[in-house]
Amino acid sequence: MRPVKLSFLLITTLLLSWGCNAVGIPPQPPPTATPTTQPTFAPFPTLTPAPTPIPPPATTIPIPEWVADFSDPILKAVANRRPHLKDEFSPFNQGWFIFNPENVRRPYYARVKDGALFLELPETITRKDLTVYNPKLLFKNFVLEFDFKFGKTEPDDILRFQFGQSADQSVVVELSKNESWTFYWNLYNSTQSTTGSYDYFAPEYLRVIIIMQGNECAVYLNHDPVDYLSNCRPEPLARLSRLTMTFHLLGTGRPALVVLDHLKLWDLDKIPGLR
Repeated sequence: MRPVKLSFLLITTLLLSWGCNAVGIPPQPPPTATPTTQPTFAPFPTLTPAPTPIPPPATTIPIPEWVADFSDPILKAVANRRPHLKDEFSPFNQGWFIFNPENVRRPYYARVKDGALFLELPETITRKDLTVYNPKLLFKNFVLEFDFKFGKTEPDDILRFQFGQSADQSVVVELSKNESWTFYWNLYNSTQSTTGSYDYFAPEYLRVIIIMQGNECAVYLNHDPVDYLSNCRPEPLARLSRLTMTFHLLGTGRPALVVLDHLKLWDLDKIPGLR
């Protein structure tokens, strides 16, 4: 019976296909896939990098003429020369004294500690000027170099170096804790001065170089030239005394402290070739 059923189905399929063609019904084409439309995107804008700003050229501070004419030859002459006086403030060195205004014949020993010289106005001292000197500093023409720093004191405290060649003439360098300096000289009770500012990074030391040769004087702070006087000592030098070169601590009536270290001095009269 299975062969008969298969033949019947085959014949029926052929008759149906022939009938559709006979009545003119076209065969349906297979479905076609609908084309997919690809989305379009606007192109990314081209980014132009911003120009790198060009920093302004660094302004070069012109070197003063007096550096090349006066101080450079002197500093070069002492650069590789042993100083005539060098003090690292050993505790065994008792060469520094505090001037005693109440009894000038009996000075106090200055305080030396940890390899440094301490200028101190404690609460028990009411005066505002502490004077320290070394009787060995009897030089007329010299390069003096030292380091100093302020303690935790008032901003108006001042370290002063003074070269007093007579009662009427002295050359003074003052360095205030408020980062200002003053360079002045007294001529017959008439004071002439110049001032400026400096950078002080506590508790670091600040290096000071003072040059005095003939009538000319100059000051350096941290190896930078700050001021020059062409006629700081116009008169012939008087006889030097133990108080010709002094350091002062000028306070405000409150505790004050300044520390000195690494002091060196070159006697320019003993260096040949300098004018």
